[in-house]
Amino acid sequence: MENIYKSGFLVKIRWVYKNGEDGNYELGKDYSEMASVPFDFIETVENFVSNI
Repeated sequence: MENIYKSGFLVKIRWVYKNGEDGNYELGKDYSEMASVPFDFIETVENFVSNI
């Protein structure tokens, strides 16, 4: 994905995590620091279903 992003294409990673799962959020933050691709962090609540 980084090569695609660096080639000028619009690329964004949507990192979806459940409310209260700090470990999953932190993992996403770690990945975002290692990659040059932009991340969107989306917090959901327990038992929430979405068409993200």
